[in-house]
Amino acid sequence: GDLTIAISTSGKSPALARKIREELEGKFGKEYETLTELLGLVRKKVLERYKSEQERKKIFTSLVESNMVELIKGRKWEKINSLLVSLIGSDFSLDKLGFRKKPDTES
Repeated sequence: GDLTIAISTSGKSPALARKIREELEGKFGKEYETLTELLGLVRKKVLERYKSEQERKKIFTSLVESNMVELIKGRKWEKINSLLVSLIGSDFSLDKLGFRKKPDTES
């Protein structure tokens, strides 16, 4: 996916790096891939629409600090849509962003 987490021990302990990577992979599931995809769509539109860096930062921070991951994990698409619209505006609905909801087998 688009989310990449790199771990390095500078060659001192590849086994430790592998262990940490596996632990992190368990913590950051497919819902984070979906969140990354969604935030990418939001970011593109926010950068076009909002010229103030401070305003953009506020939007991105509010989204990342929201319960979006839990909503994605629970497949609460209508709540996700409401959250986006309430935080950013009606032009940021899932449909208007062009976001394709994942099938039930994915997050």
